[in-house]
Amino acid sequence: MKSASSLILVVVGMAGCDGGKVAVPAASPVLQSAQTPPESSGAAEGEATPSLVVGRVEIVSGDRPMVDGWLVAAETFEARFGADWIKLLRDRRVRVTGRKDSHPCAPDEECLSGGMVQRLTSVQMIEVCWSPDLSFTMGRKTVPCLPTKAEERACVSACSEESKACSATSRTETGTVSRRCGCAMGTCEEACAQSGEVDFRCH
Repeated sequence: MKSASSLILVVVGMAGCDGGKVAVPAASPVLQSAQTPPESSGAAEGEATPSLVVGRVEIVSGDRPMVDGWLVAAETFEARFGADWIKLLRDRRVRVTGRKDSHPCAPDEECLSGGMVQRLTSVQMIEVCWSPDLSFTMGRKTVPCLPTKAEERACVSACSEESKACSATSRTETGTVSRRCGCAMGTCEEACAQSGEVDFRCH
């Protein structure tokens, strides 16, 4: 068995046979791949900058809030509005600022539609839109949120139904009631344009 000193001499001797140059082995392919960042699989897509989403708060299975088709963590709403956030905000219009993240539904996830999970993450702000419901807005900070054209049309249609019911009632009463119906319809249309909320009252 050769000693360590004999092996050193052999290596040095071999180097000398090639003009003093020692061949350097190529880098290990394993090390090269470890230094290269992995490519995205395309399983998840997230925005780098926050987006603003406006819509009504829907409560889906598991008491999860969804705004305009985007899921938001229930803990996020509870932290801002307290334990009764569902009672307070169900069907209310809100503005949510956060990052949109969507990915294909995994086998153990519950997909709502289209085979995709759409979530708002890193939520920075949740603002409640102004509503003509004074019992709700009084004492709370709200922001103006213009409705979409579809929301405004649906609101005006609901106002028209209220007006028909009001007119039907006025046939058995005085003309003052008829004028009140017209006044309420004007107020309702104005509220539809501002908030998308039905407010069939004369004031």
